Amino acid sequence: MKNYNLKRTEKKDVRISIRVSDNLFDYLNSCSDFFGVSKSNFIRERCLSDSFYVVCSRELPVDFMNTFTQIADMENTIAFELNSLYKKSLDTNRLDLIFHDDFFLEQIDRIESCINLWVNEPSNLEDVFSYSSQNTVIPFYNDYFDEYDLNPKVKNKFVFIKMSHSFYKMLYDISKSLSISVTQYIINCCMNPMYTEICCVSENNDFLRLTHKIGSNMRQIRSAINKINKRNKECSGGYTLNEMNEHFDRLDEVSDDLFALWKDFRNFIGAKDKSLYFQYIKKRHLLECVKTTLKETDPDFLKTVGNREIHI
Repeated sequence: MKNYNLKRTEKKDVRISIRVSDNLFDYLNSCSDFFGVSKSNFIRERCLSDSFYVVCSRELPVDFMNTFTQIADMENTIAFELNSLYKKSLDTNRLDLIFHDDFFLEQIDRIESCINLWVNEPSNLEDVFSYSSQNTVIPFYNDYFDEYDLNPKVKNKFVFIKMSHSFYKMLYDISKSLSISVTQYIINCCMNPMYTEICCVSENNDFLRLTHKIGSNMRQIRSAINKINKRNKECSGGYTLNEMNEHFDRLDEVSDDLFALWKDFRNFIGAKDKSLYFQYIKKRHLLECVKTTLKETDPDFLKTVGNREIHI
């Protein structure tokens, strides 16, 4: 899944420091590594939402991967054969000596085999490419905090956070409504052990490599067919090979059919990614205290912090 570009808003002119224990300091560092964000970003997110997300890879059915691996390999062979034919055509103007019906029929059979594999794949695409989400506990949370240890912790580490004036004002208003300090509110939010784990195919590296290979082969096939046609036009007084050879014309048609299947497949995956993006990533699910406070004090900033695309 593609990362979004953050839209800049206010400058982060406010810098506050929080005194924390060794355990909490190390925990924040581990969270920063786990979520792949800076410590300040993690803390700001925690102060806004309890649904910090991580997108994880989802495995695909073995039969599905095998089918599309066969398609990719067969397409690679077709692309290689057609490009080899085009290179041979550059060495002579007697194209009738190298353009053979048997060759075109062989490539037609291969493309039709790819189409048959594709349309007869038994897997339900809705099931294969569905994504799932679940709220779960940060895996290393209990390594740092013991609920049975009631001894007070010495706070000898400092965490520094940069934020905008609007963000600090929001924290101040929330803390005031809860009758606690800003520092205590931030610490309470950071102690939340939950996060949202989203599993989707878009993060599966094997699938990404396979779709890249299929897409590259498809472009190579279409490019080779177009180049062969252009070369034939140069050597035959302006006639395309489609006009002169019915088997090549058929090859052009079935390659279009295969390309149409590929475009539909990519559009289907794109729609799934778009749905996932808008449901879980773009929209930030805010804490109730954040929504309640900002509705009263700063409704415009409420729209800003609700959009994860905006740098806060």
